[in-house]
Amino acid sequence: MKQNSPQILKTVLERIHTFEPDKLMPFTKFLPLNQSKKNGLHSVEICAGAGGQALGLELAGFNHAALVEIDREAQNTLRLNRPHWNVLDNGDVCQFSGRDYKGVELLAGGCLVLHFPEQGNS
Repeated sequence: MKQNSPQILKTVLERIHTFEPDKLMPFTKFLPLNQSKKNGLHSVEICAGAGGQALGLELAGFNHAALVEIDREAQNTLRLNRPHWNVLDNGDVCQFSGRDYKGVELLAGGCLVLHFPEQGNS
């Protein structure tokens, strides 16, 4: 049975209303801390977000020298899910200096995602 827009919206709002974030499992339950093979390579990631790219790099064997993310909620997510990652407190890339990370093999950066109404206005 195909739902119309008001029914879909009602269903989504009901699910949001009953959402209990305290019952969520951090993804460490699914990906153990030592699951990845270490290849001796190190990375610094700017605009790390919630850690999707960083997780992929970890699974590929990279050790994270630093993760730079300005959003506090995203920083908290990174720290919760991967307490051994070095998430910098000051995540402003404009104030970040890579001098302390000379010799790191990879500088990775998350892509800026613009909402559709904002595209072309930045």
